[in-house]
Amino acid sequence: MKRLFLTLLMCLMPVGAWATGEGMTVSGVAVNRVGCPIGTYMFAWDGFHSDGSEVACFANGTLSGDADSHEGTYDITAGVLTIDNNDERITWNVAGNDKIDDDQGTIWFSIWIDSSGGADNRLFFESRIDASNEIRVYVTTTETLIGGHRGGGTNQSVTTNGAQTVDVWHRCAYSWQTGADAAGKNSICCDAECWGSAAEDVEDLDSWITPPDDVTIGENVANVTFDELIKVKDVYITSGYQDSDPAP
Repeated sequence: MKRLFLTLLMCLMPVGAWATGEGMTVSGVAVNRVGCPIGTYMFAWDGFHSDGSEVACFANGTLSGDADSHEGTYDITAGVLTIDNNDERITWNVAGNDKIDDDQGTIWFSIWIDSSGGADNRLFFESRIDASNEIRVYVTTTETLIGGHRGGGTNQSVTTNGAQTVDVWHRCAYSWQTGADAAGKNSICCDAECWGSAAEDVEDLDSWITPPDDVTIGENVANVTFDELIKVKDVYITSGYQDSDPAP
């Protein structure tokens, strides 16, 4: 019976799914992949790795590893991390700008903002050395998204052009490029605004004192907690400014 089920499952899958190793859901059944997602990226997490839902892929799929630490009671189901008030967060150690580069990059992610409303700012992504050198993305109390880059204590941030509709999935991105005057910029967008009508600020963005130490997704990032529910999936980090979405 098991052999028959597996045969039927393979027949239902799109052609090439096993070859590319994509995570997917077939008839409500989550199917984990053995390899890494296709595409060009520095970091990728989609919750579908056969070795565990915390496994992230690095260096364009040539390396993969489990999370270095996780906190709280977290729920990853069918590739979706649910974030509410359980201090749930997952952290991967990085070094030498090999998974995220503080000087230039783009973070792509899918986010669901629950209609319960926001009494708190909901910080859900961070890469940092310390409080003076960090990259952050969060949802505000009015359902806009803010991306921020702080280098050497100088903080610059940018806000989406408007609030995001609740109770639906959005594909969003935050991008940054360090430099003085017009060379420095950061940008954020969701859905059809990426990148043609994305919000963008042109300003000084300073480099960090040393490369990033970690990448963290979840609640209680930098001790910021909130009670409202959001969901995050398909997080990719690339090396260029306003890069195209690498997600398959």
